[in-house]
Amino acid sequence: MKLLKAIIKSIPEMIYVLFFNLFHWNPNKYSRVYMINKLGGATKSVMRKTGMEIIVTGRENLPNEQSYLVCPNHQAAIDATLMIALFDNEPIALIGKQELRKYPIVGKLNLQIGSIFMDRTNLKTELKCMLKVKKSMEENDVKWIIFPEGTRTKDKVTYKMNEFKAGALKFPMKINKKIIPCAIHNTYNVLNDKDKRKRVPVYVHFFPPITPEDYQDKSTQEVANMMQEMIQAKVNEFIEIDKKAKQG
Repeated sequence: MKLLKAIIKSIPEMIYVLFFNLFHWNPNKYSRVYMINKLGGATKSVMRKTGMEIIVTGRENLPNEQSYLVCPNHQAAIDATLMIALFDNEPIALIGKQELRKYPIVGKLNLQIGSIFMDRTNLKTELKCMLKVKKSMEENDVKWIIFPEGTRTKDKVTYKMNEFKAGALKFPMKINKKIIPCAIHNTYNVLNDKDKRKRVPVYVHFFPPITPEDYQDKSTQEVANMMQEMIQAKVNEFIEIDKKAKQG
């Protein structure tokens, strides 16, 4: 029921994205930031209409650099849209799975901002996609977001995350880019009919960057494990905060 209501309420934004795509989307005329900002406004509106209350901490930890890698955990399909909304004044793109392309609003938005959809069953195309990301980061083109779990967290009780895939860190570490761990909690409950709250708080925390100095003597797997441990601890903290919010 919540999902159906959110879709109906978001019809104006769907029409706007379609109109923008057909008549106004012109990478040769407008800067990437301008176009992301325009689409980010529609994305924020969709977020509000889903009943989401976004609570962000750690924004001061985000570097001033044009290009770095953001690595959030993954609880729901709307996580990608949430990231676009949070970086609506920045040049940003997403590395996502092929299925994401099928989502009406999310898929269209991500295609427009230059996101990459990978077929994880095809190692050749996956490598090709990651090399494209490497080239973009070398040119300080955009900030990239990848969900290292590879798929959404299956456990909706304790929210124990899937094992982080170390391969996602290979190229950013090879070219000495900063990596920003990011914890997300409660996006799953935004459209969950069992959560009866009119506005569901969604918690987001950006950790301080993991710098080349931090990982120079570490393997990609060691960095992935370190990130997973710190993000899981923050998610556990958010779970307790949300329990108190429900009681209050």
